[in-house]
Amino acid sequence: MKRYLFFVSLSYAYPILRPIQSEIWRRGDEVAWFFTSPCDQYLHEGEKQLKTIKEVMEYNPIAVFTPGNKVYDFFPGVKVQVFHGFSIDKRPGRGDHFRIRGLFDIFCTQGSTSTPHFLELEKQYRHFKVYETGWSKTDRLIIRKFNQ
Repeated sequence: MKRYLFFVSLSYAYPILRPIQSEIWRRGDEVAWFFTSPCDQYLHEGEKQLKTIKEVMEYNPIAVFTPGNKVYDFFPGVKVQVFHGFSIDKRPGRGDHFRIRGLFDIFCTQGSTSTPHFLELEKQYRHFKVYETGWSKTDRLIIRKFNQ
């Protein structure tokens, strides 16, 4: 059984990550949630929460998914940023949408507004992969195998 971790800092992550959780469960694997801010009150019955870094380390996930742009790099597993919306300039002039912070192994992009640019960044940086997976809040997301 494979173990996956959802790294959450804001409550907007729930509708983004739950379709992925459903697919993981369908495959017979396990998911746990870790929160960096208090938004755990929205967990559903049957969803597992890890409350400490020690618990995460012992859980030893093969992949960590987050819709945010930061993740703890010392957590075990492949770090996956899941794009979650439209490519809009939320903070004009900052270019945050395409900033490479060196934290992620995989970027799951939602479509033509982000994928081409991230594929160029993949060629430039060469330390991460880009997959156009769609928008998990509305699209069916196929989770790729990370242990190949």
